[in-house]
Amino acid sequence: LGKQYNRNTLGTCHLVEEILGEGSFGVVAKCRNTETQKSVAVKVNKGQEGVLQQAISEIAVLKRMRCLDRDICNVVQWDGFFFDKENICITFELLDMSLRDYMKEQDRGFTVGELKPILYQLATALASLHSIGITHMDLKPDNIMVDRSHQQLKVKLIDFGLARPVSALHQGDCIGTLFYCAPEMLLGAPFDESIDIWALGQVMAELAMGCWLYPGDTRYDMLRYIVETQDNSGSRWTFKTPEDDADHHRDQKMFISLIKSMLTLDVSNRINAQQVLDHEFFAASIPQSLVSSLSSHIKYSAPPHSPNSSYCFLSQSEADSGAPSYATGYISVSQIVGRAPLGGRRGMSGGARATGRKRSFNTELIS
Repeated sequence: LGKQYNRNTLGTCHLVEEILGEGSFGVVAKCRNTETQKSVAVKVNKGQEGVLQQAISEIAVLKRMRCLDRDICNVVQWDGFFFDKENICITFELLDMSLRDYMKEQDRGFTVGELKPILYQLATALASLHSIGITHMDLKPDNIMVDRSHQQLKVKLIDFGLARPVSALHQGDCIGTLFYCAPEMLLGAPFDESIDIWALGQVMAELAMGCWLYPGDTRYDMLRYIVETQDNSGSRWTFKTPEDDADHHRDQKMFISLIKSMLTLDVSNRINAQQVLDHEFFAASIPQSLVSSLSSHIKYSAPPHSPNSSYCFLSQSEADSGAPSYATGYISVSQIVGRAPLGGRRGMSGGARATGRKRSFNTELIS
């Protein structure tokens, strides 16, 4: 499909320079607006009935998001839409690369210090969306773009093709990418915008560990992994961090505590986006000017939750030399979720980290 658009003109003035990606919806192309000479990203939706309806829904969500400050709220800037024959084309600002590609480029897990600003920006994006009643529905590294032109890594949330108003969520729907689906959605139970927080916890765990947290191929596999790892059976946990680095140890401990709060099974106890931003993990590390700006843009009215922090973590002995080094801030599977799945895991550790190549590794449970 991408070949038919390459070097062609979309609509009246968008010259296709490169195909950036392709999916079931159609393609995303880098285009130059021949009237303004500005480079933009254009999402070209197929003219098929189902895709057409999804594009219309996405535009409705994007219109609703116009009240948000795109820079402060860390969401992609939407520049309108146009038609190319029977195809709806949606125009966005052109961003650098996806977080998934950035992970491949780095070929390592992220340190807690690197994760802190990323998590804060993504939580800001979700708090902004949730404050206007929008659920993203498909949060994952592929739908997060990285801008490396700033001194500190800046990220923005993209792809609102599956996004829905909270009022339009329907029990029984299972939408999004399996690895990041919340358990209530997998079970066909009622769900709300807190599914985005579950996905955020999964993304941050993946960045920290260099592998998927729950790499199931089916809903059953995903639920089995979740049940096995979040078995609150009283096992103890330890951190593999140098004891003389007190600040790092404290940051890592708070980071894992925050992830636990995002991955709480009980939806009523799961932390919300604003509470993520207010967590002590970010104390004294986020400029007050940014906090003030966010406060003026986000009015969060959801009832407060009491995050469940009772899950236990186990230490893990890595079975191969390619495993993450805890001295540099990487975190193990068992530190995040409490215990390793009894049936073994597939991950992206070592040489296959974040590249999509799957392999197995063994874990040792300590109780």
